Amino acid sequence: MNKLIVILGQTATGKSDLAVKLAKKINGEIISSDSRQVYKGLDIGTGKITKKEMGGVPHYLLDVESPKNQFNVAEYKKLAEEKIEVILKHGGIPIICGGTGFYIQSIVDLTTITVSATNGGVAITSVLGGTGTFTNNGQLQQGEVISHPGTIVACRTLHRRIFFFSEYFTEIWENAGVGTNLPFRRNNSLLIEYGCAAIGSIAVDFDRLFFLSQDRNGLGSVMMVVGSQAMESSTRALDYTLARFAASTGISDCRSFLIKENGIIFYRMNFTTSDHTFVYNVSHSDPTNDITKYWHEEEILTGNRHPAQTLGYFNGKNFVGSYSASTMYILDVNTYTNDDQRIKRIRITRSFVPPGYQRLRIDRLQLDLLQGHVANLSTQLIDNPIFTENEEEILTESGEELLAETDSLGQNAANLFVFLSISKDGGQSYGYSVKAPMGQTGERKFRTLWRKLGVIPRGQGFVA
Repeated sequence: MNKLIVILGQTATGKSDLAVKLAKKINGEIISSDSRQVYKGLDIGTGKITKKEMGGVPHYLLDVESPKNQFNVAEYKKLAEEKIEVILKHGGIPIICGGTGFYIQSIVDLTTITVSATNGGVAITSVLGGTGTFTNNGQLQQGEVISHPGTIVACRTLHRRIFFFSEYFTEIWENAGVGTNLPFRRNNSLLIEYGCAAIGSIAVDFDRLFFLSQDRNGLGSVMMVVGSQAMESSTRALDYTLARFAASTGISDCRSFLIKENGIIFYRMNFTTSDHTFVYNVSHSDPTNDITKYWHEEEILTGNRHPAQTLGYFNGKNFVGSYSASTMYILDVNTYTNDDQRIKRIRITRSFVPPGYQRLRIDRLQLDLLQGHVANLSTQLIDNPIFTENEEEILTESGEELLAETDSLGQNAANLFVFLSISKDGGQSYGYSVKAPMGQTGERKFRTLWRKLGVIPRGQGFVA
């Protein structure tokens, strides 16, 4: 190939007019590189050049295919190279003009082509044949964010819609129906004014999409998308914590997934560098109220984050991959440890400081827990005291407990306990952990109590 001129740019920027003027000066002939103008009859909305505007300059690859048929880059490359050879043979200069970048790339770069693959996966064999270098850009396909131009960082699908995430905005493209030349079209009314801050935070399943958002003002909230409506699902406390991560250790290593356990859907966010795992109860939360957004933190007793990094569902079981080793685990509802490590679940509550009080006195704190079977703990015969309707123990005349006729088998209460720590600075730091028993297996009315927890100055809050 001797000489080749390429004029490219967005729609309505004057490419066609410039190409015609240039062609008249240098004896050029124009080859269109527009993925929509190749179709016959699609003149309105595509900016297709008219006969008058051509000014007598030969134009190729316009109106070459019926809208009922598909036309791909391999077909374009074949036809374009044939036209280039014809133009060169009679002494002309080929000018490629249009805005479809991957059409142009198939002609001007014979060794490199960008293809779609799973993020981090192996290269895909080119349909054009030959050998060359493959660049894996993840699941981006060929799309452009043009309502607010920016770099596409991720692409996901939900409810027959494609979500193109840029750094600061998200466009939603919808299925245009059968028989159209464009299978998807952008819906300008569904623009989300947030982009994606961490690709790994995106999770799609159970008719929902989650992602960690950001705009030009900085890091935003964790967003949940149902249908096409995006709403904030994170609390102010979690937003503050994630902002601290972004400013210190970073959030680019965030890895998230959605999982259903015992019929309840959870969204899990893992931050390896910051060593934290946050879990959102999707099924029971109401994202319209900050108080009813149920987040908790999970870690093992050493303080390290939860080991689960990735999720796979197969044959009715959930499998997770470890973040620190090449190990896959099965999530089993009958197992209550993480690879023999006890699970530490942290629930952060809202502040309990009534306005107008200098001090908040807590005489007793009670936590309601649903007890159940816990595996791998020693069992023992336990006494079953008899209670009144007011849940008061019935004692004998000598003051001893009145017990039921038979004892039942339960777990050792010493091995079942809950830790409580208090923050006096709004969750920035916590005091020592106070341990309280959780009760025996099946003791639905057992009360876990902490006493003498101290006082909290006004405005600093009580966080448990």
